[in-house]
Amino acid sequence: MKKVYELKNERAEILDAAENALNQGDMEAYNAKMKEVENLNAQIQALEALDAEQNRFGGITHIPGVTGGTVNRDDKEYKDAFFYAITNGITPKNGKDNERVAILYNALTESGGTPAGADGGFLVPISFNNMIIECRRQLVALSDFVTVETVTTPTGWRAIDAKPTAGFTKVDEMGEIPKDDQPKFTKVTYSLEKYGLIVPVSSELLTDNTAGLEAYLARWFARKGIITENKLILSRLDTLVAKSLTVGKEVKALTSVLNKDLDPAISHTAVILTNQSGFDYLCGLEDTTGRTLIQPDPVTGQPMIFRSHRVTVLSDAELPNRKVTTAGATKGDYYPLYVGDFKLFMTLFMGKSLEVASTNIGGNAWSTDSVEVRGIMRMDAQKMDGEAAVKREIFVAAAA
Repeated sequence: MKKVYELKNERAEILDAAENALNQGDMEAYNAKMKEVENLNAQIQALEALDAEQNRFGGITHIPGVTGGTVNRDDKEYKDAFFYAITNGITPKNGKDNERVAILYNALTESGGTPAGADGGFLVPISFNNMIIECRRQLVALSDFVTVETVTTPTGWRAIDAKPTAGFTKVDEMGEIPKDDQPKFTKVTYSLEKYGLIVPVSSELLTDNTAGLEAYLARWFARKGIITENKLILSRLDTLVAKSLTVGKEVKALTSVLNKDLDPAISHTAVILTNQSGFDYLCGLEDTTGRTLIQPDPVTGQPMIFRSHRVTVLSDAELPNRKVTTAGATKGDYYPLYVGDFKLFMTLFMGKSLEVASTNIGGNAWSTDSVEVRGIMRMDAQKMDGEAAVKREIFVAAAA
């Protein structure tokens, strides 16, 4: 099915080219593109027919938890099979003949087989995934502030259009409607990358109880997953060109960012992202009455806000300062500030599900009498509207 998705994406691009050729009156190029489309149609139909035949009877239908060829990952049988595989070091490569984990393979087939399960592991049960989500809520996840789209194909693209600058045009009755405000589309492509993590699990925890193992792994995967996502999101934010706020006039400069540097519609929903150093600096700023500019939300007390805009804080370790150590320059730190509507700025494309497998003989597992549990997640982040966010810095000179 991965090949089908790739061919469909290729077909869409060729159809776009055919349409452009037709609009330009180039029939030779148009006919050539349509022949390519016919060839792709045949390949896609053949692959889909093959897939339908391979799954004619819905896979392994006698397995508990499988109804009508569909695996219920919220079923107790699925959860039992999953943790049986984890505690016994069973992976998609070595457990195909084990009937106790057959339901796990059927779930992989439903998710495409490739890349799902090819080298990642089994799809996690729904209850386990929900536990990971609950653990994530205790941490600062930047994915909460960007658009997240779950995709089923490893590659693809989205079309985005520039914001329109004109409204409707006045037209006389029966008059021709002009085309003076045509949308300008830009193609944004994504390609999921694979990210892995290995968690050591003691043999004592494995033999204790499933609930303890489930909670232990959920904490690990939640924290490490958020760190991975945050790094990817920050790498896209870091493509913004930084400008320094005027020293001694940071409040006025930051207010101008919200008033002038961002579109009013974007400024209305903008948030401020900084690190511990930047937050501490902002907390020290006061208005003419001596009141701090950073205040708690008047309704809930959280989060902290700057002129009604939420302030989100990461650790200095996760979002470090930019140090100045160049000879001849004033030494100090630049504290980072990102301001904007990050949901409009970027999209985080996520693979369908976390995949988990384990080993009790590889890595350090054998020598430490433990099991190493490996998790695989796939994602990509792409900039969508580059004008929806800006980067600013606060310079603080080093103490003499």
